Amino acid sequence: MIYADYNSTAPLLPSVKEYLKTRLDTPFFANPNSLHTRGRQVKEILENSRRYCAKFLDADSYQIFYTSGATESLNWAIHSLLSASKNKIVISSNQEHPAVSKLLNILYLTGDIDLHLIPTLPSGEIDSIQTLDLINNLGNKIAFVTCLMASNETGVIHSLDKIIDLCNTKDIPILSDSTQLIGKVPFSFKSSKLSMAVVSGHKLGALPGCGILLVKNPKLLSPLIVGGEQEQGVRAGTENYLGIESLSIALNEIPTHINLYKDVQKLKNIFEQQLQSIFSNLIILGEQATRLPNTSYISFPQIHSQALQIELESENIFVTTSSACADNEPHTSISVSAMGLDDQIGRGAIRLSFGPNTSQQDFDYIVEKLEYAVNRLQRLKSR
Repeated sequence: MIYADYNSTAPLLPSVKEYLKTRLDTPFFANPNSLHTRGRQVKEILENSRRYCAKFLDADSYQIFYTSGATESLNWAIHSLLSASKNKIVISSNQEHPAVSKLLNILYLTGDIDLHLIPTLPSGEIDSIQTLDLINNLGNKIAFVTCLMASNETGVIHSLDKIIDLCNTKDIPILSDSTQLIGKVPFSFKSSKLSMAVVSGHKLGALPGCGILLVKNPKLLSPLIVGGEQEQGVRAGTENYLGIESLSIALNEIPTHINLYKDVQKLKNIFEQQLQSIFSNLIILGEQATRLPNTSYISFPQIHSQALQIELESENIFVTTSSACADNEPHTSISVSAMGLDDQIGRGAIRLSFGPNTSQQDFDYIVEKLEYAVNRLQRLKSR
């Protein structure tokens, strides 16, 4: 079995599994907010995990806020940034994850914000020049700027340095969906100069249902979930301490995985070259841009991606498609639409996202089965 859908979720890391086996045999299970001995013991483990997470993300412990994952973190960040500002203008890229784009659209339709979308270049990169112009022109009317660090679909890594520097110069908060980038390439919250960033445990091989909102200035936060006084009083609810512990273990693996991903990138480049030599009409989305080392977003314009996905799954290769179908009406993905590409390209696109231990044999097997599947589907279509 070859799992090539790491950008959706990563399998539990062996180190996380081993930790949990040992952890489940310990007596330390209690509400970390209880004052009795067991509660204090769990609280100590929780705070040790916070210090570990801060160390691996190059942040301060007080800047780490535990959440259920990236979706909650992004929603919380957006609501907090709006609450902290008297302004209504929000600048956002047009290829954000739905956790950002859907919320911003709701706020726009209800009149709570004035939304300005940053266009995407045909390369898959955001138009940084237009972004800088927008920030310069709107200046002190902006509530915040939000732009993802790397696309989960194309794998394109966006160059945000100039945008972040301009926002900092003008004292405009900037949020970035860093979900896909962290763990695959080096990241430092301090060096990033971002106001807020996010981490999702299940993208890193930790348990699902745990994540982090990184906040440079915690005074910007206002509660999205109310009740108890957890997380410095701004995020109510008993912490998912086992998930959080698994996240600290997974974050510890990042330096090793980044080195492994360098090898994966070399293999991925060869893999894409092989496919281009086999398929003359193959399109690699984001090919000219800097991309995540593990992501190939490829399109066969004459093939329906879901049919190709089914063919590959029959060979125990698990990938994802760029489109979803409702009543046989295809909907092109966010990235394909943002890049201004033909809908046919979107309908024929599949995403392969590899893990730190994907081998040469795995890539060779995928090439073999892709060639067979595409040729078979082309023959069926021509009948």
